[in-house]
Amino acid sequence: MLAPTDAFRTSVCAILRWGPADVMLTSHGYHGKMYFCIVHQHNTIMNLNSILVHTHSGLRWVALILIVMTVIRAGNLMSSKENFEFRTKSLALFAMIAMHIQAAIGLVLYVISPTVQFGATTMKDSTLRFFAVEHIAMMLIALVLFTIGYSKSKKKTENRAKYKTVFWFYLIGLLVVLASIPWPFRGLGAGWF
Repeated sequence: MLAPTDAFRTSVCAILRWGPADVMLTSHGYHGKMYFCIVHQHNTIMNLNSILVHTHSGLRWVALILIVMTVIRAGNLMSSKENFEFRTKSLALFAMIAMHIQAAIGLVLYVISPTVQFGATTMKDSTLRFFAVEHIAMMLIALVLFTIGYSKSKKKTENRAKYKTVFWFYLIGLLVVLASIPWPFRGLGAGWF
């Protein structure tokens, strides 16, 4: 049985993704038990990471489809005098909600993913820099654009202004999202799903 301080140290080491060699230096004689515990917790974290990565990658398609549909619909109706109807408003809302869900999953991944590393070489390595800085910053900018666009469209009184607001904010947000997705052809180690 591990002492409470060692159990705490095991949890901290697993969360911080320290290797077994680092832990053995700090374990004070509980090498075998400590190592087993870390492997068990590390595998649990890695399984959660794998599930969240696949969920995040799969839901990106739902979010992208909703955003594209919103942009197309708002663009087509921008020049008409049609009322800002329930369908367009719902599309914009669901696209924004999908992006917020993606952001929540992404923030959890930012904490537990082994692809997000901070060190002396993070900014020199394009893959590490992308996941540690660029991806999260650009996605948060896109999320803010979608949220502001949806909120501003609700405050407008004229229908044409509502469509125009949704169209431009969501189009710019879509471009930011497309630029910050780790597409397989970018060589960042991510897949289509």
